[in-house]
Amino acid sequence: MKTAQRIRLLVALVVCCVAPAYANNPPQPDGLFSILLIFPAVILGRWLAGVAPASKSLAKRLSTAFILLVCVILCLGGTGLALVPLIIIAGYGIVRATQILRNGQGRKRILIGSALLGLVLFAVTDYFASLLSYDPAAALEYVAVSRLRSLAAAEQEFRTPTVAKGASSPTYGTMAELEEAQLFSWNLTPNTIRSGYIYGEGIDKPHNQFFFYAVPAFPRKLESRWFHFIPGGSLLEALLGKQRGAETGYRSFAVDETGVIRFMVQRNLGTPVTREEIATWKTFP
Repeated sequence: MKTAQRIRLLVALVVCCVAPAYANNPPQPDGLFSILLIFPAVILGRWLAGVAPASKSLAKRLSTAFILLVCVILCLGGTGLALVPLIIIAGYGIVRATQILRNGQGRKRILIGSALLGLVLFAVTDYFASLLSYDPAAALEYVAVSRLRSLAAAEQEFRTPTVAKGASSPTYGTMAELEEAQLFSWNLTPNTIRSGYIYGEGIDKPHNQFFFYAVPAFPRKLESRWFHFIPGGSLLEALLGKQRGAETGYRSFAVDETGVIRFMVQRNLGTPVTREEIATWKTFP
C-alpha cells in the first residue's frame, strides 16, 4: 500500500469515528475555536519574539502538520475521543511557548511565552467547558421527528392487505397496535417521556384519520447562543454558574395521515394537542 493510500485510509477512519462521537456529545463551537487559536498564536509569538525557525525537512514539516490536522478533526468528536488529540495540541503549544522563553530575543520573550502558555491553559479549559455545556436540543428534536415519520410510515403499512388480513375497511392503528403488528419498534406509549419528549396520539378509526405528536417534556425558553461562537463563551457561562437548560427540545412536532410533519415553537405545554391546533402549525422542512 502506497503512502498516499495509507493517508487517505487514515483520514477516512478518523472521519468515521468522529461522526458518531460528534452526534453524541460535540463541543460547543467556542471550544474548538479556542483550540484553533493556539496555532496562529504560536506563529505570531515566534515571529514577535524573534525565534529563528528550526531547520526541518519538508517531510517532517508535512507530517507534523498532518498529525495536528488529525488532532483538530478528532477534537470535533468530543467525549473521550478528543482526550489524546487535545493533549497533543496542548503539548505542541507548551513546547512552542518554552522555545520562545528559551530562544526568544530580549525581555519580550518572557511576556510572549507566558501569554502563549496562558492561552493554551485557557483553550483547554474552555474546550472542556464547551463539552459540559453542550445543548442536546437539536439532537432530541431530530429524534422526535424521526419517530413521528416512522409512525406515519407504519400507519400506511398497517392498512395494507397483508397486515389488515382481508378486512373490508382497514383502519389506522394505535401505537400499541402498530407495535403488536411489528411495524414500529420504538417502544412508545402515550403520555410517557422518551428522549425529552412526551408522545401522544389521536386515532379516529370511523373517519380513517390519525395524528401523532411529540411535545417537550419540560418547559424550555429560547436562549441566544451567539456567545458560544466566541472563544471563552462556555468558560464564562460556567464561571457565572449558569445552569444548562432541561434536556428537551424547543419545538413541538406532529404528523397526520398526510405524512406532513408540522411544528410549533414555544407551545403552551399545559393544553392538550388537538387536530385543529396542529393544522395551524408550520410545515417542517
